[in-house]
Amino acid sequence: MDQPGPFQLTIGGNAFSIVGAGTFIGDVATGFAGIQACTFEAQFVFGAGSGTVLAYIQTSIDQGQTWADVAAWQFTAASLAELVNLTSMLAAAVSPITQQGLTPGQVNNVLGDRFRAVVVVSGAYSSGTILNLTGMAR
Repeated sequence: MDQPGPFQLTIGGNAFSIVGAGTFIGDVATGFAGIQACTFEAQFVFGAGSGTVLAYIQTSIDQGQTWADVAAWQFTAASLAELVNLTSMLAAAVSPITQQGLTPGQVNNVLGDRFRAVVVVSGAYSSGTILNLTGMAR
């Protein structure tokens, strides 16, 4: 693997600033060919406001032509951090491939050579609400 160790999933090179409603597709993190496991942490820092924030981690095995959800979290009006561990050592059948289709808390043990985050916001939050997404590749 080209890049073992920690990495950030960002949008425009920064953490996701949660303000208005919409679907936000993050930057693509590459260099993970040969990855065997990855732990992801979603850290939601609540400022003010209300609504729902759905965060999806996606991977691709065809150089970004097709993306598949591998983890999903839901946040509302409280600061919270959650972890998920994925490994290529477990058999996983993912059919059909979904985008923004996982139920929060659900995972698919599939690891491609790149990752990105998609964040879906409903409601309105203040500029002090942030979502940090960190991965630890190994």
